[in-house]
Amino acid sequence: LVMFIVREGNAIGWRASVPTREPIERLSLPLGGISALQAAHDSGLTYLGPSPSPARPIEATLWAALGAEPPPLEMLVVPVLVKQRPVNLVYAHTLGGTPPQTLVTELQDLAARAQTAYLRLIRQTRGS
Repeated sequence: LVMFIVREGNAIGWRASVPTREPIERLSLPLGGISALQAAHDSGLTYLGPSPSPARPIEATLWAALGAEPPPLEMLVVPVLVKQRPVNLVYAHTLGGTPPQTLVTELQDLAARAQTAYLRLIRQTRGS
């Protein structure tokens, strides 16, 4: 599981639930071209499935950073939206198949709660 911050056309690593080869904050993946991250970013919807790119360059960089061997067959990306704009992407994969529906539901709930928290912070800041 990796939480990305979306900034200036990139998904920048923020937090990871597994040890990474380098600090996750150094990971910056471009949001352009074809990738699972790009699909969730552009649609504003959950992406569940294999990489949409046959070459998988973005995913391969991510998997190398995570030390994911063998590469996952399917992945899950849930966007966190603020005013229909993705501000975070939550990435997850499981070893050996499709992420279970419970994981999908839990990450979608997490994204909804994060969205609510962001909106509350924005309202508080504007009210000050």
